[in-house]
Amino acid sequence: MSESKGRAPQYIPDPDNSKESFYNHTQPTIGGKDSSDFSANELGDTEEQEKVVMNDSYSRGLAYFKGENVPKDYQRAMELFLVAAGLGHSEAQNQLGHMYRNGQGVKQDYNQAIQWYQKAADQGYPDAQSSLASMYEYGRGVTQDYSKAMELYKLAAYQGSAIAQHNLGLMYDIGRGTRKDYSMAADCYEMAADQGHVRAQYDLGLMYENGRGVTQDYSRAVDLYQRAAEQGYGLAQCNLGYMYANGRGVTKDYSKALECYMSAADKGDDAAMSYLGSMYQLGKGVAQDDAKAVEWFQKAASRRNGFAQAKLNLMQ
Repeated sequence: MSESKGRAPQYIPDPDNSKESFYNHTQPTIGGKDSSDFSANELGDTEEQEKVVMNDSYSRGLAYFKGENVPKDYQRAMELFLVAAGLGHSEAQNQLGHMYRNGQGVKQDYNQAIQWYQKAADQGYPDAQSSLASMYEYGRGVTQDYSKAMELYKLAAYQGSAIAQHNLGLMYDIGRGTRKDYSMAADCYEMAADQGHVRAQYDLGLMYENGRGVTQDYSRAVDLYQRAAEQGYGLAQCNLGYMYANGRGVTKDYSKALECYMSAADKGDDAAMSYLGSMYQLGKGVAQDDAKAVEWFQKAASRRNGFAQAKLNLMQ
């Protein structure tokens, strides 16, 4: 079966429908048998059997959602997630929220997404709390409410959600829903960065490079940019190249800078392209080559990089 992108599921119950209605419209398997092979008592009268149905439905739904060992099928995934969600599975409820938010196998519906995120968040599921916070932050399906977003991000962040920790840091960093507090932003970024959150590593690197909310520390900035760059984050690769080109926190190394800029430019980073243009123009780390310099400046200028456009004007 091919991937279902715009096809609605045959059965889409309200989030508040009872568990019996889910059994009537889907057939998860237990030990290789469909749920229809079991008696009503076996399925619904014991918590143990209910838990088996719930977990099995979620696992199979995830397999269809990802296309793992079965053809990717969003409609079937949603049907199975609905079974698990109706029995109280918080991860399935959260997954349904994602599918409604992103229009995966169903028409995009922020209101439905909110309902499912709320159900999972009410159970204390941090990923759902973070997703719900994002909906409030950007006013999707609800009235925009930065204070509510902050409240939910905090709940998720305290439970260890790296996404929530980073987003909470951003709120403090830019003063959204709270006064600007660079120190708090740095603390939040640190928690997320320690869990490998690539954007948090980059943002914390910026704070150490510029001494915002923390004592300026180029070596620490380099370390954070390096960690994010190793995960393929273009902005971090560009900034790491800049640190090598200027000897900030590391020994000046034009060859290393060139390597970092190339990696970032391959991802479409216009600043990295403009830096490459300068390196070819000045012959730093490479043989001086005006033609190559113009080529890189043109690539950057096509992405509206003002520095590159100014360089081109001077070279013409």
